[in-house]
Amino acid sequence: MWHGCHFPSQHRLRNILAFIFVMELWRIVLYSVETGRPLQDAIFQIGRHNPTELAKRNGDDPSLFPIIPLQLWEVVSAAERICAPPAGIPSYCCLGSSSSGHEINFHPEKCLNNLDNMLLPYEKLQNLSLQWLQDHPLPFPGERTCDLCQILEVLFQHNLTLAFLGDSMTRQVTVGLDCDLRRQGYNVTSWIDKLTNDTSFQPYRWDSTQHVHVTSNDGQQSTTIRFFNMFRPDAAAREAIFRMYPGIDILVFDHGVHYQVYKQLHEFMRDSTAELDWLRKRVPLILWRESSSQHFDTPGGHFRFEVLRNRDSCIPMKEADYYNTSFTTNSMRDLLHAMNLTLVDASAPNFTALPETLHELVMLPFRQFTKTLWELHPGFPDCTHFCTTPYVWLPIWRSLRVAIERSVRYGRFEK
Repeated sequence: MWHGCHFPSQHRLRNILAFIFVMELWRIVLYSVETGRPLQDAIFQIGRHNPTELAKRNGDDPSLFPIIPLQLWEVVSAAERICAPPAGIPSYCCLGSSSSGHEINFHPEKCLNNLDNMLLPYEKLQNLSLQWLQDHPLPFPGERTCDLCQILEVLFQHNLTLAFLGDSMTRQVTVGLDCDLRRQGYNVTSWIDKLTNDTSFQPYRWDSTQHVHVTSNDGQQSTTIRFFNMFRPDAAAREAIFRMYPGIDILVFDHGVHYQVYKQLHEFMRDSTAELDWLRKRVPLILWRESSSQHFDTPGGHFRFEVLRNRDSCIPMKEADYYNTSFTTNSMRDLLHAMNLTLVDASAPNFTALPETLHELVMLPFRQFTKTLWELHPGFPDCTHFCTTPYVWLPIWRSLRVAIERSVRYGRFEK
C-alpha cells in the first residue's frame, strides 16, 4: 500500500486524514456546483467513484471537472514532507515545490514545514478558486468546464501554437499548466533547453526555453507549448526567439515583478512599450498575464530592497496609493493609453460580447485573486513565488480559455 514508505506516525496520520477530508469536501462541492446536481446526491455518488468514472456513469463528459482533486499520493507525500510521485510525474508537480528563480525545486522546509498551519491557507485557496469559478461562469451553457482541456482542443482543432514569455513567475504558470495537464490524463513530455549555464541574475537575457509537448488522449494530435525565460524584455532576445520559433499564434507575457515601484517606472514604460509595439506586428493574439500580488512589508506589497533590512516574514497586503495599489496594472493602462490602446479584462462579464479590435490588449487578471495569499509563499525573503498547488492557476486557465475562444469566433487566426 505504501510502496516501501514507512507507515506514518499517529500525528502525521491524523494530518493525512484531515487533509483528505478537506480535499473530499472540496470535491463534493465542486461536483455539485459544476453539474447542478443536489449536494446530497453529490455526497452519495462521489464517495463511491472518482470524478472520471462518476462523469461517465451519469452520462457527463469527464472534462466536466475544471480540475481533478488532489490525488492520494499528493496528500500522503505532503503529510510526510516528501516528494514521491508516481512514475512519469516530475518532482516539480509535488506539493511543496516552488521557484528558485531559474527552476522549480521541492522545498518541504519552506512550503510543508508545518502541515497543521499549511491546511488553512490551502483550504482558503480552494474556497477562493471555487468562488472565482462561480463568479466568472463560462459564457455559453453546456460547455466543458475543464478549461485546459478546452484550450488544448482549440489548439488541436485550429493548429495553433501557444507560448509564454516572462520571468520566474511565468515559469511557475507554465509548470502549473504542465502538471495540470498530467492530472487530466494527457500524455505530457517536458524538457528545458538552457542557453547558458550562468545562473547569475541578468535581467535582459533569454537564458532558457521550456518545452511542454502534449498529445491528445487518442494519440492522434499533439502540440508543443513553450516558455521563454526572460526577466525583462530585450529586443535582441525577442528577435532570436522568433527566428528559432516562428509562427507563434498566441503569446502570454509578463515581466512586472522585476520593476520597482516609482524607482523603475520609466524603465517599465520604456521596455513594455517597445515589446508591445514589436509583438503586435508579429503575433495574432497577445495576452498580458497580470502580475501577481507580492506580500512584502511595503504599501501594495511590492518588493523594495530596503525590506530585506527590516522584516523577516511575508505579511498581508497594506493599503496603498495609485501606483502602489497595482504598480504594473496601472502603469500598463497608462502606457497603453499613450499607444492609443485599451486594456480589456478577459474575466469581465461582457468580455465575449465585445467585438475584437486592433486597439486592445487582453489581460488575464491575477493580482486581485492572489491578493490574500500571503501565507502561500515559501517564506521571507521570497514573498513573490507560490508553493505549488493546482488551485492557484484556475483563474488564468479560465480567462485564457475565454480569450482564445473569443478570438477564434472573430476569425483572428484565419490564415
